[in-house]
Amino acid sequence: METMRIAVLGIGHPECGLPVIGALATYFGERPLELRLYDPDPELLDLYDRLARLAFKVTRSTHQLLANEDPTEALEDASRVVLQISSRSARAFVKQNGPKHRTIDDPVQFTIGELLAAVPLEARVLSLQCEPLEYPIGVFQVDGWPPRIEKALIPGVLHQIHRYLLDDEPLFDVFRDGEAAPLKGWLENPLAARFVSKVARP
Repeated sequence: METMRIAVLGIGHPECGLPVIGALATYFGERPLELRLYDPDPELLDLYDRLARLAFKVTRSTHQLLANEDPTEALEDASRVVLQISSRSARAFVKQNGPKHRTIDDPVQFTIGELLAAVPLEARVLSLQCEPLEYPIGVFQVDGWPPRIEKALIPGVLHQIHRYLLDDEPLFDVFRDGEAAPLKGWLENPLAARFVSKVARP
Protein backbone atom coordinates (compact mmCIF):
# COMPACT_ATOMS: atom_id res chain seq x y z
CA MET A 1 0.00 0.00 0.00
CA GLU A 2 1.24 3.48 -0.87
CA THR A 3 2.96 5.42 1.91
CA MET A 4 1.30 8.60 3.14
CA ARG A 5 3.90 11.36 3.48
CA ILE A 6 3.11 13.92 6.16
CA ALA A 7 5.05 17.14 6.72
CA VAL A 8 4.69 18.77 10.13
CA LEU A 9 5.74 22.41 9.75
CA GLY A 10 6.66 23.86 13.11
CA ILE A 11 6.92 20.73 15.24
CA GLY A 12 8.33 22.87 18.07
CA HIS A 13 5.07 24.72 18.70
CA PRO A 14 4.55 24.54 22.51
CA GLU A 15 0.80 23.95 22.27
CA CYS A 16 0.77 21.64 19.26
CA GLY A 17 3.96 19.58 19.30
CA LEU A 18 3.03 17.15 22.09
CA PRO A 19 -0.58 16.55 20.93
CA VAL A 20 0.58 15.94 17.34
CA ILE A 21 3.26 13.49 18.44
CA GLY A 22 0.75 11.72 20.69
CA ALA A 23 -1.71 11.41 17.81
CA LEU A 24 0.86 10.12 15.33
CA ALA A 25 2.44 7.70 17.80
CA THR A 26 -0.97 6.10 18.39
CA TYR A 27 -2.04 6.10 14.74
CA PHE A 28 -2.23 2.63 13.25
CA GLY A 29 -4.12 3.13 9.99
CA GLU A 30 -3.97 0.92 6.93
CA ARG A 31 -1.40 3.07 5.13
CA PRO A 32 2.20 3.32 6.34
CA LEU A 33 3.31 6.82 7.25
CA GLU A 34 6.46 8.75 6.47
CA LEU A 35 6.65 11.71 8.82
CA ARG A 36 8.84 14.71 8.10
CA LEU A 37 9.31 17.04 11.06
CA TYR A 38 10.42 20.59 10.32
CA ASP A 39 11.12 23.57 12.52
CA PRO A 40 13.21 26.65 11.71
CA ASP A 41 14.63 26.54 15.25
CA PRO A 42 17.25 23.75 15.24
CA GLU A 43 17.11 23.35 19.02
CA LEU A 44 13.37 22.75 18.97
CA LEU A 45 13.63 20.44 15.95
CA ASP A 46 16.19 18.26 17.74
CA LEU A 47 14.19 18.17 20.98
CA TYR A 48 10.88 17.20 19.38
CA ASP A 49 12.56 14.74 17.02
CA ARG A 50 14.05 12.92 20.02
CA LEU A 51 10.67 12.96 21.75
CA ALA A 52 8.89 11.58 18.67
CA ARG A 53 11.44 8.78 18.34
CA LEU A 54 10.94 7.86 21.99
CA ALA A 55 7.15 7.93 21.62
CA PHE A 56 7.24 5.76 18.49
CA LYS A 57 9.57 3.29 20.22
CA VAL A 58 7.22 2.98 23.21
CA THR A 59 4.15 2.40 20.99
CA ARG A 60 6.15 0.15 18.64
CA SER A 61 5.12 2.34 15.74
CA THR A 62 6.60 1.43 12.38
CA HIS A 63 6.22 4.93 10.91
CA GLN A 64 9.30 6.29 9.20
CA LEU A 65 10.47 9.49 10.89
CA LEU A 66 12.70 12.17 9.38
CA ALA A 67 13.82 15.49 10.86
CA ASN A 68 14.27 18.13 8.17
CA GLU A 69 16.12 21.42 8.53
CA ASP A 70 15.01 22.38 5.01
CA PRO A 71 11.25 22.95 4.56
CA THR A 72 11.50 22.13 0.84
CA GLU A 73 12.79 18.65 1.69
CA ALA A 74 10.08 18.20 4.31
CA LEU A 75 7.38 19.12 1.78
CA GLU A 76 8.68 17.04 -1.14
CA ASP A 77 5.91 14.65 -2.30
CA ALA A 78 3.90 15.31 0.88
CA SER A 79 0.22 14.47 0.63
CA ARG A 80 -0.68 15.90 4.06
CA VAL A 81 0.75 18.98 5.78
CA VAL A 82 0.20 19.98 9.41
CA LEU A 83 0.87 23.69 9.98
CA GLN A 84 1.71 24.92 13.49
CA ILE A 85 4.19 27.79 13.46
CA SER A 86 5.00 29.37 16.83
CA SER A 87 6.25 32.93 17.26
CA ARG A 88 9.69 31.61 18.32
CA SER A 89 9.98 29.45 15.20
CA ALA A 90 8.70 32.26 13.01
CA ARG A 91 11.40 34.60 14.30
CA ALA A 92 14.02 31.94 13.49
CA PHE A 93 12.55 31.53 9.99
CA VAL A 94 12.61 35.29 9.33
CA LYS A 95 16.20 35.49 10.51
CA GLN A 96 17.16 32.72 8.04
CA ASN A 97 14.90 33.62 5.10
CA GLY A 98 13.50 37.11 5.53
CA PRO A 99 14.48 40.23 3.61
CA LYS A 100 17.72 41.71 4.91
CA HIS A 101 16.75 45.39 4.63
CA ARG A 102 13.11 45.32 5.71
CA THR A 103 11.46 44.73 9.06
CA ILE A 104 8.77 42.03 9.14
CA ASP A 105 5.84 43.27 11.22
CA ASP A 106 4.23 39.82 11.63
CA PRO A 107 6.81 36.98 11.54
CA VAL A 108 4.17 34.25 11.87
CA GLN A 109 2.16 35.55 8.92
CA PHE A 110 5.32 35.96 6.80
CA THR A 111 6.56 32.46 7.65
CA ILE A 112 3.23 30.81 6.89
CA GLY A 113 2.98 32.59 3.55
CA GLU A 114 6.48 31.48 2.56
CA LEU A 115 6.00 27.87 3.67
CA LEU A 116 2.57 27.39 2.11
CA ALA A 117 3.90 28.69 -1.22
CA ALA A 118 6.08 25.54 -1.34
CA VAL A 119 3.31 23.03 -0.54
CA PRO A 120 2.67 20.53 -3.37
CA LEU A 121 -0.55 21.29 -5.27
CA GLU A 122 -2.16 17.94 -4.40
CA ALA A 123 -1.36 18.15 -0.66
CA ARG A 124 -4.05 18.83 1.95
CA VAL A 125 -3.12 21.27 4.73
CA LEU A 126 -4.41 21.18 8.31
CA SER A 127 -3.76 24.47 10.13
CA LEU A 128 -3.54 24.31 13.92
CA GLN A 129 -2.85 28.06 14.19
CA CYS A 130 -5.13 29.75 16.71
CA GLU A 131 -4.54 33.36 15.69
CA PRO A 132 -6.44 35.00 12.80
CA LEU A 133 -4.29 34.78 9.67
CA GLU A 134 -4.44 35.06 5.92
CA TYR A 135 -3.66 31.85 4.05
CA PRO A 136 -2.55 31.92 0.40
CA ILE A 137 -4.19 28.51 -0.17
CA GLY A 138 -7.19 26.71 1.25
CA VAL A 139 -6.64 24.94 4.57
CA PHE A 140 -8.54 22.63 6.88
CA GLN A 141 -9.08 23.50 10.53
CA VAL A 142 -10.27 21.59 13.59
CA ASP A 143 -12.06 23.75 16.12
CA GLY A 144 -10.81 23.42 19.70
CA TRP A 145 -7.87 21.10 19.03
CA PRO A 146 -5.32 20.93 20.32
CA PRO A 147 -6.47 22.45 23.61
CA ARG A 148 -4.86 25.79 24.31
CA ILE A 149 -2.45 26.23 27.21
CA GLU A 150 -2.48 29.17 29.58
CA LYS A 151 0.27 31.58 28.60
CA ALA A 152 1.92 31.31 32.02
CA LEU A 153 2.24 27.53 31.62
CA ILE A 154 3.81 27.52 28.15
CA PRO A 155 7.44 27.81 29.39
CA GLY A 156 6.91 24.60 31.36
CA VAL A 157 6.28 22.57 28.20
CA LEU A 158 9.99 22.28 27.36
CA HIS A 159 10.76 21.20 30.93
CA GLN A 160 8.06 18.54 30.66
CA ILE A 161 9.57 17.23 27.41
CA HIS A 162 12.98 16.95 29.10
CA ARG A 163 11.35 14.93 31.89
CA TYR A 164 9.91 12.54 29.29
CA LEU A 165 13.28 12.21 27.58
CA LEU A 166 15.06 11.55 30.88
CA ASP A 167 12.44 8.89 31.72
CA ASP A 168 11.45 10.83 34.83
CA GLU A 169 7.82 10.61 33.73
CA PRO A 170 6.06 8.17 31.38
CA LEU A 171 4.34 9.31 28.19
CA PHE A 172 0.98 7.81 29.18
CA ASP A 173 -0.85 11.17 29.25
CA VAL A 174 0.47 12.04 25.78
CA PHE A 175 -0.72 8.71 24.39
CA ARG A 176 -4.09 8.91 26.15
CA ASP A 177 -4.77 12.33 24.68
CA GLY A 178 -3.49 11.18 21.28
CA GLU A 179 -5.93 8.27 21.10
CA ALA A 180 -8.92 10.54 20.42
CA ALA A 181 -7.10 13.29 18.52
CA PRO A 182 -9.05 14.67 15.52
CA LEU A 183 -5.79 14.69 13.55
CA LYS A 184 -6.12 10.93 13.07
CA GLY A 185 -9.57 11.25 11.54
CA TRP A 186 -8.32 14.00 9.23
CA LEU A 187 -5.49 11.78 7.99
CA GLU A 188 -8.07 9.20 6.94
CA ASN A 189 -10.51 11.75 5.54
CA PRO A 190 -9.60 15.45 5.23
CA LEU A 191 -13.30 16.33 5.00
CA ALA A 192 -13.57 15.36 8.67
CA ALA A 193 -12.25 18.88 9.32
CA ARG A 194 -13.64 22.27 8.32
CA PHE A 195 -12.32 23.59 5.00
CA VAL A 196 -11.48 27.29 4.84
CA SER A 197 -10.84 28.74 1.40
CA LYS A 198 -9.27 31.83 2.94
CA VAL A 199 -8.98 33.17 6.47
CA ALA A 200 -8.77 36.93 6.59
CA ARG A 201 -7.83 39.06 9.53
CA PRO A 202 -10.88 40.59 11.20
